[in-house]
Amino acid sequence: MLADSCLSILHNQLKFNICNLPSSFIPDTEVPNFNELVAEKIGETLAYSCIFWGYHLFQSELGCETVERAEKFLETQGVFWIEAMSILKLLHTCGELLEFIKVWINWLQLLNYLFNSSRALIVKTALCMVSGQLLGICKSY
Repeated sequence: MLADSCLSILHNQLKFNICNLPSSFIPDTEVPNFNELVAEKIGETLAYSCIFWGYHLFQSELGCETVERAEKFLETQGVFWIEAMSILKLLHTCGELLEFIKVWINWLQLLNYLFNSSRALIVKTALCMVSGQLLGICKSY
C-alpha cells in the first residue's frame, strides 16, 4: 500500500534539522548551495513521501493499522514533516492536509463507534430472540 510505504519512508528518514542548516534565522536564499543541499538531504523519494502521503492515506482502505501509523507519525515526527515541507517550499499545503486528516480520522472513529454499537445491539437482539429474557437485557427493547 502506498500510504504505508510513504509513512515508512517518512519514519525512517525525517529528522530534526534534516539539512543541517546553521540557523533557522538565515533565509534559504542566503544558505550556500541550498538547492543542492536539499536534493542531497531530502531527495526525490523522501520529497514524494512528504508531499503525497496524505493523498495515499485518503485513497487507502479504511484500516485501523494505517490510521494508527498516521496518528503516531504526526505525534512523533509531524514537526519534522512540516520542516521538510517548508524547505521544499510547500508549507502552505500542510494546514489543509492536516485538517483533512483530522476530519478523516474523526470520520473513521465515528464509523468504528457506530459499527461496534450496531454489532452490540445485534448481539443483544439475537440473544433476546434465542433465549427470551436472558439476564434481563431484553426489558429495554
